Amino acid sequence: MLKPHFSRQIIPVAGDVTDKDLISDADRQQLESNVSVVIHLAGTVSFTEPLRYKAHVTSVTGHVQVIIAAMIVIFDVKFSV
Repeated sequence: MLKPHFSRQIIPVAGDVTDKDLISDADRQQLESNVSVVIHLAGTVSFTEPLRYKAHVTSVTGHVQVIIAAMIVIFDVKFSV
């Protein structure tokens, strides 16, 4: 059951899921102490780019980037590449 005023707890984050640095440092700092759930809704709305490439980058690479960002923010996981 939804809590009253749950929408006040939603923090939208703008970013490009194809970018390695998905979220800014300012967003990361705000999210570190406030987030326990991540809902990923990114997708492409461009109908002029090749579908196979853009769909793969957004759907596969984008999901991986969001998972990595969530692990960094929520669990303070460190990655080295």
